[in-house]
Amino acid sequence: MEDAPGWFSRAGHGEGGTPHLPLRIHLRGLFIELYIQLRLQNSDLRIVGFRNTFENWQAPPEAYVHHVRDWVAPPGIRRTEVLPFGGGRFDLEAAADVRRSGISLGRRPLSDAVVWLHRNRDPKCTAHGILVLSEMLCEAARYPALADAMSRIWMTGGRLSADAGVA
Repeated sequence: MEDAPGWFSRAGHGEGGTPHLPLRIHLRGLFIELYIQLRLQNSDLRIVGFRNTFENWQAPPEAYVHHVRDWVAPPGIRRTEVLPFGGGRFDLEAAADVRRSGISLGRRPLSDAVVWLHRNRDPKCTAHGILVLSEMLCEAARYPALADAMSRIWMTGGRLSADAGVA
């Protein structure tokens, strides 16, 4: 994974000037770019959109930025598609039909999440993929105890224990 330009650049601001971070993921020949929103008022990070890219990180002309319905794509992105769910935790859990505490995390679940987003065929799988990536990237970045707990299950995969250190 590598970060892309735009963290606090003009191009990196969505509706209302909310900063976002494009994060590029290359996994088993699949290339996707996630859009992670930074909400400064509550120090929150959340995945609000994604798109498929080529190996050189350029988006094909027909590529859409698929985004949650409660977010507007940043200026300069011509083709967008609204997903049938919001980007909040409860919206994602409802769309994926799974509670956050019930998802498996680790190397394999991360791979599956990237594949589900790349394919984007089933809204339930797409929401589940965003939920997994949100936990493994956004929440782990906010909570060191959670990142530590995830590192212990990285290879084997599994659910986090209730005492992982996050409310």
